[in-house]
Amino acid sequence: MISIAQSVFMAYVAVTLSACVMSSLSESSPNILLSSYFTAQSFRMSHYFVSYTSQITALIGGFQHKNQRFTVAEPLKVEIPGSMAAVAVAWNLPMSYWLKTYIFKKSRSLGYFAAAFLTYAVSSILHGLNFQLPAVLISIFSFSYVEADFREELSTFVDACVKVQKCQNCDHQNKVFCCALETAVYCS
Repeated sequence: MISIAQSVFMAYVAVTLSACVMSSLSESSPNILLSSYFTAQSFRMSHYFVSYTSQITALIGGFQHKNQRFTVAEPLKVEIPGSMAAVAVAWNLPMSYWLKTYIFKKSRSLGYFAAAFLTYAVSSILHGLNFQLPAVLISIFSFSYVEADFREELSTFVDACVKVQKCQNCDHQNKVFCCALETAVYCS
C-alpha cells in the first residue's frame, strides 16, 4: 500500500512539473536554449507521469516482479546518469528487461555491436516508424557504444574501474583514483 501511495505522489509531482512548472518556464524564458531545456524536461516529466501511472495500475492489480518492488522508470538515473546505457535502461525498466532478454542475449552470437544495434532497431520499430524517435534511439545507441568503447580503453589505460558496467571482481590497481576519475569523466 505504501508503494502505491508513493507512486501516486510521484505521478502527481511529475504531471504538475510537466504541465505547469516546465511549460511556464519554457514559455517565459527569453533564452532559446533554456526554453528548449524546459521543453525537453517537460517531455521527460510527462514520461515519468505515464510510468508512475502504469506502475500504480500494476501494483493495484497485484503484480510483483521476483519479490522485488515493481518499478517502471528510475527518474534520478535518467536525470543524473552514470552512462548513456544507464539512461536507456532506467527510462523503461520492463521494456529494457524484455529487450535485453529476448533480443540482445539471443543475438549476442552476432557480436556485441550487431546485438546492440539490433536491440535499438527493434526498440525503434516498437516505438513506431516515424523519424524522430528512431533517430533519438539510434543516436543514443551511437553515443552509448562510443562511450562504452572509450571507457573500456580508459579503464585499461589507467588501470581503474571506469567501465560502463561495474566490474564484478574488480582487480584494478587504482581504487582511490577510480572514484575521482569516474566523477570527472561522467558524473557517475
